[in-house]
Amino acid sequence: MRNSLLIDSMDHNLLPPFLIREALLFLDETPKFQSTDASLDNHCIYDEVTGLRIHLQLHGTFSYFATRALNDEEMANWENYPVVNLTPNSDNWDPHSLHFADAEASMMDCNCEIVDQRKRNRTIFEEVEAEVSELYSKPLEAGVSELYA
Repeated sequence: MRNSLLIDSMDHNLLPPFLIREALLFLDETPKFQSTDASLDNHCIYDEVTGLRIHLQLHGTFSYFATRALNDEEMANWENYPVVNLTPNSDNWDPHSLHFADAEASMMDCNCEIVDQRKRNRTIFEEVEAEVSELYSKPLEAGVSELYA
């Protein structure tokens, strides 16, 4: 899991639900016993592409799911298994980036009504990095006189 938090003294990783959603996975944090209409969609992480559903469990009031290291056979033949990124496939992210707050604020108009989806753009985590890279361009190879010809 990229961008998960590992604290050496802990025997588990911490995975912000925000990042799971940024990876375009469905996340329902409501325990089934607290749901008004319990279903398999409650208290799980779901990947629509592969159909993988990770059911969450509770430790007190904290949601978790059990994990383990891959065995030798799984590591040697990893391409035979579905791969689901639980977090965005990026080397870094800035949890303090203002674009998250801007995206949230753009969801409502001045009357605190939800803005029509056709009038707003959703920026997913991976697209932000691409947009920044588009600011850079190749050096100009034409001479100045050729530009004005």
